[in-house]
Formats: sequence, structure tokens, C-alpha cells
Amino acid sequence: MGLTILIYAAFTLLSAFAKTWPQLAVAQAMAGFGIGGEWAAGAALVAESWPGRQRNRAMQIMQMAFAFGFLAAALDNLLLGRFGWRVVLGVGAAPALVTILVRRFVPEPQRWVQVRESVVAESAMQTFTAIFARGLRRKTIIGVIVSSAAMLGCWGGLTFLPSWIHQLSAAAADQRNIGTTVSYAFILMMFGATLGYLTLIWMLDAFGRRMSYFIFSLGSLIVSLVLFMTVRDVGGVLWLMPVYGYFVIGAFGTFAAYLPELFPTRVRATGQGFCWNMARALTSVGPIAGNAVVSKFGSFPAASAAVSLLFIVGMVSIWFGPETKGVPLDN
Repeated sequence: MGLTILIYAAFTLLSAFAKTWPQLAVAQAMAGFGIGGEWAAGAALVAESWPGRQRNRAMQIMQMAFAFGFLAAALDNLLLGRFGWRVVLGVGAAPALVTILVRRFVPEPQRWVQVRESVVAESAMQTFTAIFARGLRRKTIIGVIVSSAAMLGCWGGLTFLPSWIHQLSAAAADQRNIGTTVSYAFILMMFGATLGYLTLIWMLDAFGRRMSYFIFSLGSLIVSLVLFMTVRDVGGVLWLMPVYGYFVIGAFGTFAAYLPELFPTRVRATGQGFCWNMARALTSVGPIAGNAVVSKFGSFPAASAAVSLLFIVGMVSIWFGPETKGVPLDN
């Protein structure tokens, strides 16, 4: 995990020194590579270090760090944006310092150590193909679908929100700084997301993983349609941001708890990492597909509302996966 954090931080710092857009694209791609590996390793480490009911709480606290990180990024932009995007990206390299703490104070999970010592060493390819073997194939497919539905469902909102706010401000001759308004929107969104993760600490145990995912997906669909089909001014957008963040970003906490429980320790990081990063790969086409989607539906809010219908895919698919509430992690 320390290595993946270092990869992210190093290439984020390199992004600040990019001279051309291809250089920036490559540096950001490698930073994304580090992010994907860090989540897979970090989620597996947390899942394997905490027992039973405490594991769910620990996973939500871990996912809450995503909201805090997003909040910190918005504050970074709010405070330092006037100095240029290079400074904003440069500050984003600060997590490199975390690698020192990880290496020094975070031990390997005892469960993982025991499994590693008790099984025959496997190649990376053998570990990867194992998640498609009988008994795990269906879980892998469901994991990819429910992760993708949640990420793609929110993609339209997160991608088009800055442009939509700019459009609404221009139409109303709003004199507020657009960048500042967008930062405020994301700050409010992340406050809502934090409340969502706190709710899930209780909800995942009370209703189970599948029902919690369903409820948050349904809430995500409703708040997205209300936001993008009824709001016509910046003030309305800002008022709904906490609710939007509560469901749409908070929903990530449901499969953050669910994915690690689908796989045994031997392939846990590989399995959940594949599901998470396949979803990220699908959303990565956003910058390319964005203009086509907006052209198809005629406006930013219409495009976002249409994309949010993908939450329905997750609401249906989750019932084809197993319920993992109360099931001990399989070694």
C-alpha cells in the first residue's frame, strides 16, 4: 500500500511540471494507477485486520477518508487556485509523507500472513485467474456490476456539475467566482457524504449489505433526478449538494464493505481491486464521451439525469449476489 501511495504522490507532483497536455495525461494516468492499487490494498488491509461487526465500522471510516480527501482537494483549490493549477497539483503530492507512517507503524494483517505461510506460492496470473474460477466467478461479475452502476451513475453529476454551475451563473449574470462556487458545491457534497458513511455504520448491520446498497442506490436515483430535472439556479444546486453527497457519494461505502467480503483472503485484494478498478476504467471514458452525451440529450442536466438511470442496474443486480452480513471472512 505504501508503494501505491508513493506512485500516486510522485506522479501528481510530476503533473504540476507538465509542459504539454500529453505529458499531463500520462502523469495523471499513472497517478490513477496508484490510486487504484492503494484502494485495493488498503481495503483488504482494513478488512483483514478488524473482526466481525467492527470490520464494517472500520471500512466506513476508511471510506470516510475519501470524503475528507475530496474535501481537502476542494479546500486546496479554494485557497490556492488563484496561484494556478500547478500549485494545486503540487500540494496534492503531500500524501507521499503517509508512506513513512505506513511502512513504520502499520503491520501486515495476521490473517494474511497465516494464509501466505500455509499455501503454495502462486504467480500473479494464477492469483488473478482464481477470481474467475468456479465459486468466485459470479461474485466477481456481481462485484463489477454493482461498483460500475454506482460509479457510472454519479459520473454524469460529478463530470458536468462545474460546467452546469458555470452555465447557470452566466444565465443569471451571477458575479460570484465560478471556481469558488464549484469548490463550495463539492465541500457541501462531501459533508453530506460523511453523514452517509456514518449512517452506514448502523445500516449495514441493521439491514444487511444488499438492502443498504439498494436503499442508497434508490436515494441516489431520486436525488439525481430531482437535482437535474427541477433545479434552475446555483442556489438550488448548493442547497441539494449535501443530500446528493449523502446518497451518491455515500453509496460508495456500501460496496466498500461488500467487496472485501466476497473474496477469500488469498485473493481478496485482487478480487476487490479488480471490481473497483473495472468500474473506474468504465468511468474513465467520461472526458471522451462527455460531449457526445450532452449533444445526445441537449443539456448538462438532461445528460446527467439520463446517466443517473444506471443506478437502476445496480438496484437489480445486487440481489443476484450473496448476502455477506454476519458471514466470517473466508481464509
